[in-house]
Amino acid sequence: MVAQPSLAPFSQWSLESLTLRLAAHLPGDSVAVVHPPKQHAGFSCWEGLVPHLSPRGDPVGGYRAREGGCARALTQLLAQIKNECPMLEPTAPLQLLGFSKGCIVVNQLLAEIGLAQHEAQEGGDAMQLLKRIASVSWLDPGVSEQGPVLLDKRKLLKHAARAIVQSEPRPRLSVALTCYALERHTAAWRGWVPAWLQREGELQVALRRFRRRMKRHGAIVEIQLLTQRPPTLETHFEVIEAFVPVWRATTVQQPKLSSNRAASMRNST
Repeated sequence: MVAQPSLAPFSQWSLESLTLRLAAHLPGDSVAVVHPPKQHAGFSCWEGLVPHLSPRGDPVGGYRAREGGCARALTQLLAQIKNECPMLEPTAPLQLLGFSKGCIVVNQLLAEIGLAQHEAQEGGDAMQLLKRIASVSWLDPGVSEQGPVLLDKRKLLKHAARAIVQSEPRPRLSVALTCYALERHTAAWRGWVPAWLQREGELQVALRRFRRRMKRHGAIVEIQLLTQRPPTLETHFEVIEAFVPVWRATTVQQPKLSSNRAASMRNST
């Protein structure tokens, strides 16, 4: 990041700095940052975690649970971490965080859980990993070529929600949004984003649909609106330190995400 003039101002959010910042924000927790294995034209690619990627690192055609392997890859990664850090408790609860476009990995895992539930694959990688997951958080989910980065597959969401509700203990789900994500011009700096995605309220609509479909089957998605900062790229990164970890919070805001509400929040910043 330092070597690229356009990215140098954000070098404080490099992989090494990010790990330290998360560790400081989450004292008492062991932090592992999963970094994209490769880059293409400046975009991170998640091969091995999300199938069928475009050169920009987006899931082509959405999330394909049958062809995923994200749960298997994360399970293997956890085993590797355990081997390198023997002091870590192998059965410790997992708090999964997805940040920005990295939320595609969290969505892929959710899709695999939904398929495993639908096909009663109790012994599969996805359902076994679910038994360890205590929380899943989407931090400022970005906008990809496919749309806002939230899973939008009705059948997979239904079965994923049912699996989560039946899991013991039940994982908590949360989405943290900044004004950067809510601002209608958020995507303007990325010229490749289709014009239809730059309409006001696109993310709010996607989030309402996601919450509604999960709630219909008993899974509650908690919402944090972090709107005290201006809608800038810096604010987007700052969500990593500003969000409230749901596994430590008693309650999280449950605001209604309407276009009028989003507009009033933007006007107040």
